[in-house]
Amino acid sequence: MKTIFTTTLMLALLLTISSCKKDRTINQPPQNKLKFAINVANLPTSTPANSNLTAIVSVKSSIGELVITDAKVNLNYSNGFLTDVLELPKGNYRITKLIIQDSNSNALFASPLAGSAKAQTVVQPLEMPLALENELTKILTIEVTAISDSDRSEDFGYAAGSFRLPPPDQNSDLFKVEIRPLFRVGEVVYDSIPASLRITTYGLNGTQAISTQVLPAGGKTITLSKNVSKYKIMVSKWGLSDEMEIPANEMKDMSLSIGGANLKPKKLKSESVYRYINGQWVADTRKEYEYFATGKLFRINYLSKDVNGNKVLDASEEFEYQNNRVSEIYFTSTSGDRTQYFSYLADGKIDKMREVNNEGTINATVSYAAIPGKRGITGNYQIGATYSFSYKYYQQHVFMDMYGGNAENYSNTTTHGNAKLSLISYDFNINPHAHLGVPNFWLNNVSKHNKLSDISNYSIIIPNVEAYAFSYTYDVDGFPTELFTKYRNPVTFADTHVTKTVFVYQ
Repeated sequence: MKTIFTTTLMLALLLTISSCKKDRTINQPPQNKLKFAINVANLPTSTPANSNLTAIVSVKSSIGELVITDAKVNLNYSNGFLTDVLELPKGNYRITKLIIQDSNSNALFASPLAGSAKAQTVVQPLEMPLALENELTKILTIEVTAISDSDRSEDFGYAAGSFRLPPPDQNSDLFKVEIRPLFRVGEVVYDSIPASLRITTYGLNGTQAISTQVLPAGGKTITLSKNVSKYKIMVSKWGLSDEMEIPANEMKDMSLSIGGANLKPKKLKSESVYRYINGQWVADTRKEYEYFATGKLFRINYLSKDVNGNKVLDASEEFEYQNNRVSEIYFTSTSGDRTQYFSYLADGKIDKMREVNNEGTINATVSYAAIPGKRGITGNYQIGATYSFSYKYYQQHVFMDMYGGNAENYSNTTTHGNAKLSLISYDFNINPHAHLGVPNFWLNNVSKHNKLSDISNYSIIIPNVEAYAFSYTYDVDGFPTELFTKYRNPVTFADTHVTKTVFVYQ
């Protein structure tokens, strides 16, 4: 009996060991990898196609683990710059590093991380989400910013020493300075504006020479001699000025953003519109602005006059805030009421909108895309919004191209054929509406500067009149005090009337 038990036990152990061995040698089927590549959106158009550029790429998983660390891939030119294909298993990731290098591994361009000093130079800084879901090669568009000799990798949010920069030419008697005027009015940055430039040169023998010129919008690059003791560079605009000194030991190629101290924006108190009738200006409509004690806009009242000349309240808007941004707008008028709701992306741009009115509900989603070949502190990008109606069978789309903070190409179309396509020009002064801090449901108030002309084409629905030419009177701080607007028939182009708007500030 003992023998049988022992034999049975040994057989069982052998079977168990054999089974364990088989379990260890079973290979799991490999997980299929999906492909992606990076389209570098805004390398200068002058970059040669055969420049042997490479990209340094790092990627994190959805739980924050590095799955690609400093991968060096070729950057190929074919109607744009596209990296070689990279591979990862299906899943969600984030691009955490993108540095463009030349053939000597010198860093030329990089995409900044959110929160870094350079983050505002692109529309969407890193980290960039990457979702790999199917067999199609995913193309992810990412913006980069040029790296100057004075830039540090920390300015872009990277670890110290991440950039290898080309050595400067120590033998040259000349150096280049890229000067960009940058002025901040309240929370709005103006970096695509002309400004006055004054350069004071201090000679080696103690002499001084002063030269002045106008910096074009967006700035310019000047070439200076090293054979002096120092330079002082002053940039002025709107009564503000800023000065920087370049001593002899710092004379090398550099990029400077120079601007004055923060100019406090003026708060609108009222806008009164007059029509020119029988040789005189006759009061027509008026907007009055009210503010919370915090300075945030509380209410706008829309007024007109009755036949007896008495003031009549036609409509009003009231604003509610969450996290320091407008979350709801309540609009009340004699023709109907509506409430609008707004949510935002982390950088403050509008994400989604909803309107509830007497007819039903409108839902809108807003998207943003970089415009290749453009760079700036404020960014140059396209805004797109799609509106869906609970009470209409069609959708409505609004698109605009932003250049220097202004919507220059604007389109408002519907899926059943109605369209308005506009080409708009602007001056370089301050738009007071940009400083109210309130959104517009139809994205009509996104520009920093004031409109000079609006040339529009229409399909299906053509208005009776259109505003097409605008001229302003400004105060010394760059804020408008008067606006003259010319109207015309959009079919015959015959002028119909002129209005004057008078701006009053608190």
